[in-house]
Amino acid sequence: MSLNILKKAQSRILFFQKESLFLTFLFLFSFGLNAFFVFSPEKAKLMFRKVSSYKPIENLARVEFSPNEDSPKFRVIKMKKKNKIYVDILFEREDGSFEQSQFLEIKGNQEAYYDYWEKTYTLWAFDFDGDGELELGVPSFDSFLRAHFELLRYDKNTQKFNLEKAKQGPKIKERDPSDS
Repeated sequence: MSLNILKKAQSRILFFQKESLFLTFLFLFSFGLNAFFVFSPEKAKLMFRKVSSYKPIENLARVEFSPNEDSPKFRVIKMKKKNKIYVDILFEREDGSFEQSQFLEIKGNQEAYYDYWEKTYTLWAFDFDGDGELELGVPSFDSFLRAHFELLRYDKNTQKFNLEKAKQGPKIKERDPSDS
């Protein structure tokens, strides 16, 4: 009987020793991690981003325009987050501040641009179909590097932009060299 009691007491002691070793390890690990974050915050931030796969929002382009004289002024921001391209559309209030109107995902996952007379454009407002109203042009590439050109048209009735796939890229007229 006394042998069983001794074995139980010994197993309890071993259990508490393992538990105390584990708690000591956790304490030392926590202390070391906190010291690392306090004494080298930039390295800690980089390590945290790599480990947590944190991807900040990357602003790619911004344009401000009014589609026609009756519509409000819009600020459009093209951005990339987690390997997707988005367009954030804000409209100007009467007090001069901007309020979000729409947030659209664009087909494709890589930034694309057009070169035009030594300038690159990744987002622009232009009259695509010649009707006198400005549309938004948003180029992008998918993961197979196929080009996509999305067109955003302003609808006066809903006061929103409709996303449509353009069958062809924009036709940009040749610039007159005397204009430069």
